[in-house]
Amino acid sequence: MVVNKKPKPTGAQQRKNRRTAASGGAPARSRRSSGNPGYAGYEYQIEVTIWVALDLMLVKNATAEVEIEPKSDEDLQAAITDPASGSLGLSAAGERLDLVVQAKTRSGSPWTTAAIADVLLGKDAADDDARRRRSRPLAMLQEDLERRYIFITNESSAESLRPHEGSHLFDFPEVEELPPHARDDYDAEAQASLAPRIVLLTGITREVLAGRIGGLLSLHGHVPSSKHEACIADLRDAVRKRIAGAKGGRWTRSDLLVVLVRHGGSVAPTRDMDHYVRPRSFETIKERLYTSNAVVITGPSGTGKTLTADILELELRRGSPPFDVIGEEHGPGFVRQHLTRSDPILFHLRDPWGGNRITPSADRWSSELPKLLDNAGPGRKFLITSRSDVMQSAGHELLKGLKSYTVSIEVEDYGSGKLAEIYDAIAGDLRGHARALAVAYRTRALEALSRPYEVKRFLVALSRENSDQPRKVDDVIADSQIEAISSVIASQIASFDLDGVESAAIIWAMLSARGAVARDVFAKLTRRMRMADSTMHPNVEGLIDFLVAGQNLRQDGAALAFYHPRVEDGLRMTFLRRRPAAEHTLAAVVNALVAWDAEGADWGTETGLGVLRAASRVEGLELAISDNTQRRLNSYLEAVALSADRGSDFEAALRDLARFASPDHAPSRLAKILVEGGPETEKTIFQDRWSAPRLDDEESEVLRRDERTKGLIERFIREVLPFSHREYHSEVVPLLHGLAEGLQEAFWDALDVVAGPGGPNENIDAIVQGALLSPAPDFDRAIARFAKSNADADAWLENYRNEAYEAEEHAVDADAADHILEEPGEQYFNARQGMKVVVRLRQRRNGVDWIAGNPHRNLLIYALAELVAESPRKPTLAELRFLLANAEGWTRGQAWRAAQRHWHADLSDLLRAELVRDDMQEASFRQLLIEIAATGSARHDPLPALIAVLSDTTIQRRIELLYDIMAARLDEDPTGVSGVALRRHRAEGLVGHFDDAERGLARALVRVLAREEISAVAATLSIEDRARLATILPAVPADPAGPLTCLAAAAGLDVDATVQRLLSMDDEGDGSAAVQAMLIASGPGLRDELMKALKHKRYKVRRKALLRLIPIATAEDRAVLVGTSRDHSADMRLAFANLMEEHQWPEAIDALIGLLSDMRNFASQLAPAPSWSRYGVARAAARALGAYERLPDQAIDALLETASKESADPFVAGAALRALARQDDDRIGPTLLAALESRGLNDAPSYRPKAQAAAWALFDRVTDERLSTLGTTALRIAEQDDPAVAGPLLIAFGVLEGVERDALLERLRDMDNEHRHALVRTSAIAVDRADGLSLDERERNLQRLARGEALDGLNADGRATLEAWSLGLNVENGFEHYSAWIADAVFKLPLSGELGQIRAYNLPARIGLMTMRSMSPYGEENRGEDDGT
Repeated sequence: MVVNKKPKPTGAQQRKNRRTAASGGAPARSRRSSGNPGYAGYEYQIEVTIWVALDLMLVKNATAEVEIEPKSDEDLQAAITDPASGSLGLSAAGERLDLVVQAKTRSGSPWTTAAIADVLLGKDAADDDARRRRSRPLAMLQEDLERRYIFITNESSAESLRPHEGSHLFDFPEVEELPPHARDDYDAEAQASLAPRIVLLTGITREVLAGRIGGLLSLHGHVPSSKHEACIADLRDAVRKRIAGAKGGRWTRSDLLVVLVRHGGSVAPTRDMDHYVRPRSFETIKERLYTSNAVVITGPSGTGKTLTADILELELRRGSPPFDVIGEEHGPGFVRQHLTRSDPILFHLRDPWGGNRITPSADRWSSELPKLLDNAGPGRKFLITSRSDVMQSAGHELLKGLKSYTVSIEVEDYGSGKLAEIYDAIAGDLRGHARALAVAYRTRALEALSRPYEVKRFLVALSRENSDQPRKVDDVIADSQIEAISSVIASQIASFDLDGVESAAIIWAMLSARGAVARDVFAKLTRRMRMADSTMHPNVEGLIDFLVAGQNLRQDGAALAFYHPRVEDGLRMTFLRRRPAAEHTLAAVVNALVAWDAEGADWGTETGLGVLRAASRVEGLELAISDNTQRRLNSYLEAVALSADRGSDFEAALRDLARFASPDHAPSRLAKILVEGGPETEKTIFQDRWSAPRLDDEESEVLRRDERTKGLIERFIREVLPFSHREYHSEVVPLLHGLAEGLQEAFWDALDVVAGPGGPNENIDAIVQGALLSPAPDFDRAIARFAKSNADADAWLENYRNEAYEAEEHAVDADAADHILEEPGEQYFNARQGMKVVVRLRQRRNGVDWIAGNPHRNLLIYALAELVAESPRKPTLAELRFLLANAEGWTRGQAWRAAQRHWHADLSDLLRAELVRDDMQEASFRQLLIEIAATGSARHDPLPALIAVLSDTTIQRRIELLYDIMAARLDEDPTGVSGVALRRHRAEGLVGHFDDAERGLARALVRVLAREEISAVAATLSIEDRARLATILPAVPADPAGPLTCLAAAAGLDVDATVQRLLSMDDEGDGSAAVQAMLIASGPGLRDELMKALKHKRYKVRRKALLRLIPIATAEDRAVLVGTSRDHSADMRLAFANLMEEHQWPEAIDALIGLLSDMRNFASQLAPAPSWSRYGVARAAARALGAYERLPDQAIDALLETASKESADPFVAGAALRALARQDDDRIGPTLLAALESRGLNDAPSYRPKAQAAAWALFDRVTDERLSTLGTTALRIAEQDDPAVAGPLLIAFGVLEGVERDALLERLRDMDNEHRHALVRTSAIAVDRADGLSLDERERNLQRLARGEALDGLNADGRATLEAWSLGLNVENGFEHYSAWIADAVFKLPLSGELGQIRAYNLPARIGLMTMRSMSPYGEENRGEDDGT
């Protein structure tokens, strides 16, 4: 940034303008004595210059350089960006201004008005300054309206000068008159221009300067306090050189940063960034931001979400081209406005759903954010942070919608190593007793603290400890933990008394309202509050300093924000202890903010409204704002509601209008009606339900006459009804039509929004009713619109089919498949829901006959059928007959379901006609007809209706009816023994009415469907039955064709044609039946037929063929079958890997190596914690490789890599470690030992499956005699670790003989660790390697069993002792669990219970999760709870 706008002086001019002592220079005579006033002024000027330079260039970033001793003959000058707008929290850049600073010392007395007037008028030059031209500040300001003048002095000033004073560099007073004695030559207009551009900073002593400079170096320059003295010395030297003329007196920001960095400072915006340690998930977060262009960072509080996001934001800000940053403060509408910008933008949304808890505005973000993310791209990135629990409170649907963008930073992402790195970096900035305490307390602190924020709070707290009597480390730790923040803050501020309450309320109000506020604003605000109420004197600045130093407020540049949501709670707890004082203070804050705005501005009112919102969330808090404030709020709220952007912004504005405007304000009353409804409005668990309030005639008339009513109602219809999650009762329609005329088009616009497909689907009923509420409703228009939506959904479905197929085949992750398979219903919902409302309304007017001739008859019939099925009112017989007579194609099923709900015996003729049809391919519809036939029977028996139609049906249809009656579930337990028996009884009853010639074949089909052995059934077929079967088989319907084909194959009939027909249908059931028939027939072409089945559309058919082909495959076949490892279905790849574990084809090794990287996730990531991914294919591939006796080098290389790398599924590495256990390679041992020390699930210290797998692998290598020594790492873990990891190692040490085992036993004995000690000895006895051990009688008897002696060979006492020992062992957990395993497996002794799988992973208890996908026919196959295998 350029210095001022005047030409740069030449070298000669610079030399001519050299200073004398009094004017800031330092001649030799004045530098000899520190008591010399000139010297004191010179040193003071240097310190002021350092302070101002740091504040302008480092903190506020207002300028790129300052000019020391400029041509203006003042001490300092800089061209700056006007911070006024920025200090109010606005994003727009301010004007370019020239800031002129003069520093002057004074001793003995305060500055008088006359002395200040002399300074302003340029009459203050000392005698020895006669040769120097002293500028006249007032004249200088009058010449250039872009100039501002700051006078800094160490002394105080006279009382009458107080209105002209400020507390910081940009705290210019809001005055219209110059100081006394300076006014004489200036009229009122000139003074009004000059006075606000002058500020007097008094009382800035050298001690104050030292404190401010030190604070800026620490907070913004990040210079360690231990290096402040040397850094300040270099800064002084830099100023001196420029006073002497170096670099033309110019001091740039880059010059300044060079000095700071030399003394350990940094250019990062905060010191936290210097101490930043990347969590384990950092690379994933960054990758998501750069490839998906959006990331949602979640996790518990205090884990570094905000800092990680800030690091990424800084990287984008400094990139090329640099990104501009838009925040969340103004809602989703503001974000949407900026999507059309052409420059790169980062939308950095901090806690949009709320910081500590979900906020009322959360719904806006929940509904809008997924749509906004559709616009993400390389130049439109979204960076979002949220606490996990808050985001989860926003709803399951939101979690699903954002899953692909979400990455969590968990407490476990750091682990002991990363936390130690953070601890040491922050501790390095401490000095003195705080540094000593940090060193002394380090071990205990790192044991107890688990989050980066807790570590930081702990170390900051040490700097406040009494050096003579510091608290115990555990007390400091307790106060540093997340849970304690609120109470600690409230306790600390309690000693500040009323001042603390007022200050806490002001800070809480501003930061709760705006999220982040420039520090300058607090000084301006408190000044205004004091002017309005002289009794208020809160020391807000002091409390801010206290909270910043304690890491409770974050100060990024000039802005302040809560460091953690619990800080907000702590401040609230503080002021609620004195509720009346808090209410008075908060009301004063709102009054001052609303009065702050100049003409056309609204920042203060907007912030005041934010304070009211925050206060309304505190139970029992009531603010009594002034009448003037309320009037201004009314106007503002009304203006916002009428001008707000579309959608959620308007709904929020309407809510504010209802809550915070005056009750007698007509738009507010209307807003209350629209938003809150009547007293009957209720809130349920799932949804709010709105009901109409009771309005008297007078109130209705007032609202009708108000010219603002119609505009607000129209916006409500268009922008709230389609999107609001509140369910509006249809009463809203006549209410709105009664308050305003001509609302029809608004309702039609809303109808167009909700018509779909997909998209908003709220309040469809009320919207359609509103559009059709007229003397001549346009039903055809509504029908056409919903029909178009249905057609659009049909077109979408065509494009969706391939995506759905991939989900059905499990070619995508389980969660993704879940979402894909749910989507069709969402696409059709709006159209069908809207059509139902249209049909219901028109039915009331015109009946239903009009439907028959409508071009959209099928859609209307379907809607009518749904209405009938849902209605508790029994329709007339004529209505039901009309419905069934006009239902065609895909609508028939829904029509007959409606008929079932309201069955009438006089519909039997229609049922009979339906039952005889032979063109019904959908099994579920046919079974529905069976159920209806049962409904119409007094005994709930479908047989009478079915028997009645048999004579009118073809043999193929009769066979199909028989199949359907066996499939229909008419009983309470249809799959149980009694249910199966009842189904068979009905089927056999129906068979009894078949023709004699058909009866044998029909009875055989029933036996096959009852799961009798097919070959036995086939053996009972007569020659006639076989001939009939051969005759009907080519034309029999698909469903019975499967079992009949298998029966025919067992009977030796030619089934090739039918098998091919079944395979060609691309149906899973038909294809599986075809494969089964091939296997039964077992003809010479079986192999070729199975190879064809490998190309079937459905993976279950392909898998069935693969299972049969692998055992009979020729060498030529193997090359083809290995190719199934690349099948798009994960279940096929899994089947291949499992088969190779059994068959171990050498040709499959390379394919299995490739499958080690298969990351198809079979688990639901929405499962409650603790959870992990389930890469089932990769696990199976590792297990399969482990089954090979000897692996080639490339396979061992791949397993070693898999075992060593991080994975979202830790059990893949476990399977790889097990696979390596029996291979020979020098790298395996070190890999296993390294894995022993791996952390647990989600990086936790417990539940360590990888370490457990490594322990068992080492055990295997010892028992296979591939290892003769385990080493010190294994020894330490065997001594100290949990049983799950230490147990296998202790057994392995027992198997080994020699020094290591002896040393371990001695140490365990010394540690009095009885159970570990016993396990080592027991395992040594089990393998008969107890030489050198002193055995007791029981152990000697065990040794006899180990050497082959039978238990019966022992005497009675010996046997009883052994059995008492084994029965007393804990079979469930602990080290005795392993001893029990040895007792059972080696010694064949009885145990007290089931032992279970000894190598089972030790896993945390988990809560089962039911998802919609588990109910889908294409859902994940039931693999049970993931046990890591």
